[in-house]
Amino acid sequence: MNLLYEKKSTKDINETLKDIKEELTKIGFGVLFELNFKEKLKEKGLNYDYNYYVLEVCNPPKAQKILENDQKIGYFLPCKIVLYETESEVIIGISKPTTFIKEISNSDVVFEKAKEVEDELINAINLSI
Repeated sequence: MNLLYEKKSTKDINETLKDIKEELTKIGFGVLFELNFKEKLKEKGLNYDYNYYVLEVCNPPKAQKILENDQKIGYFLPCKIVLYETESEVIIGISKPTTFIKEISNSDVVFEKAKEVEDELINAINLSI
């Protein structure tokens, strides 16, 4: 079972970041928090050569439905999208909610919503690369 969904982008990291935000907006997700580890580490006097973004994203109606059915899922909210650079490529991905939901919740509603969110985020990633 693969916990991650990752794709290589054909664009640079800034364009990929801009495009994923646009795709998320189209499907009702907002970016609650954006962290670039490269910049954060630089603030602390440390050097990291590549941009590495973590976006915490949420679709409020979906989050509400999930939390109403099982509050333990809050440990995994909001969803995270990661974008990072290597020497030669830009990678974007998520940890797949359906891979851990069954370990935490017995709710069919929660699993169905997790699958819906996973599919939407994967589609947004595919459209942004």
